[in-house]
Amino acid sequence: SGEAVLIHQISKQRSQAPFRRTRKAGTSAMAVQCVCFHPTRPWLFVATQRYVRIYDLVQQALVKTLQPGVRWISSLDVHPSGDHVILGSYDRRVQWFDLDLAERPYKTLRYHTRAVRAVAFHPHLPLFASAADDGTVHVYHATVYSDLLQNALLVPLKILRGHAVQQALGVLSLAWHPTLPWLVSAGADGDALVVQRGGGDLRLGRQHRREHAGEQEAGEEQEQKNGGQDLPGQHGQAKTKVERGLAVFLGAGFQVVFPHLQNIDRAV
Repeated sequence: SGEAVLIHQISKQRSQAPFRRTRKAGTSAMAVQCVCFHPTRPWLFVATQRYVRIYDLVQQALVKTLQPGVRWISSLDVHPSGDHVILGSYDRRVQWFDLDLAERPYKTLRYHTRAVRAVAFHPHLPLFASAADDGTVHVYHATVYSDLLQNALLVPLKILRGHAVQQALGVLSLAWHPTLPWLVSAGADGDALVVQRGGGDLRLGRQHRREHAGEQEAGEEQEQKNGGQDLPGQHGQAKTKVERGLAVFLGAGFQVVFPHLQNIDRAV
């Protein structure tokens, strides 16, 4: 939250606040916007309105302060190598930082026409994406070289359009599949899009929830007729799909279920 940063230890079921109050009363410049862990080191990235501070949790010390030069930071993500950071801002910028190069951004991308809401690296593939209130998702290819003397190569790949802008809000959140080149975007229109490398997408939103609710009600009626027992190929099959589903909570307050993910290719 804007007032404090809490770190949760799941194994010990304990939470702790490593920092004191993050901002003074009545000010917002020091309010925390987002946080992110380093993939391998015990580092915590804390983004306030205008700066990103990197803390070493073991040494309990400040490692570095990134200076984007933007008006308001909205999102942050760390490259799987841990040496690069992408940052989104409400003043329509996407910035790439090389932690070994400088505290200033290596590249500033200005392809969005509205506020950038989310940025995300793919966990394994050389891809990253940004989402904004203009209703678009931009996908980029990023080549990171092992040679420290050679800078990263950033190439815009594709602009994805599928979300409708609702009350000046567009795409609110992004998530990559852990291994496949699939991108899930959630918008203020109440829809979630699963986009594949081939360009096809599967839209799941209000209409899907209505169909799923009707399928569930029909299954319950059939179960009552069968004396409380599921018959193969009827409600039992629908229940299996739901159990295999992936629940995604959208920023607009909707819950969408993606059933039977292995059949997405056929569905598209």
